[in-house]
Amino acid sequence: MGANKHYTILLVEDEPLIRMDIATDLRDRGFEVVEAARAMEAVDLLAARSIPIELVLTDVQMPGEMDGLDLARWAGEHRPEIVVAVMSASHEAVSRALALCPPSLVFLKPIEAWPMARAFETALGEASPDKGADVA
Repeated sequence: MGANKHYTILLVEDEPLIRMDIATDLRDRGFEVVEAARAMEAVDLLAARSIPIELVLTDVQMPGEMDGLDLARWAGEHRPEIVVAVMSASHEAVSRALALCPPSLVFLKPIEAWPMARAFETALGEASPDKGADVA
């Protein structure tokens, strides 16, 4: 990642050890990470707009009234400027996520850190070959 921009990712994962592992991987690659254990907790953070979040990475299957796909839909409606990425250990959930996110931002667990970080950089414009070029 470039030294000039630190992107903030909201990581939404109900399993504490998985959340900790992914958060560590993302921080090791230069991202700032805010963690949430439930989709509704993430909605509260996103709605408050007190933290500049550029990307949400959410698990699909979570306890509570809202799952990760509901969160992805909510973010698309209420915070369309935020990039949304989805992860799941379930092939069926990954298939459903493809209706909401581009394939490059849908991940089957376990996730390899480097390809995930590269996909995020690309989605956020960091890895674009013409980054910094004027757009007509």
